[in-house]
Amino acid sequence: MDSEDYMRQAGMTAAAYLDAGVLAIDDKFGDGYAEKNPSLVGAFMISSALDYLACSGAKEITDSIEYLSTKVADAIEG
Repeated sequence: MDSEDYMRQAGMTAAAYLDAGVLAIDDKFGDGYAEKNPSLVGAFMISSALDYLACSGAKEITDSIEYLSTKVADAIEG
């Protein structure tokens, strides 16, 4: 992907978080609550983005540790 692809993806991701936030908030507090409380929708979107960032970062770290562990084990056996 290039920088333009990332920019388009960012907008689609934000839209998905927005839609999910409105649905979740209205489901929890009643129809129209999200529209009347846009700051709650914004907080939902930020929380969603941070959760994704934490999970994807943890996966990267885990994958790197597993890769390095395999390389070290191969070198010791080797």
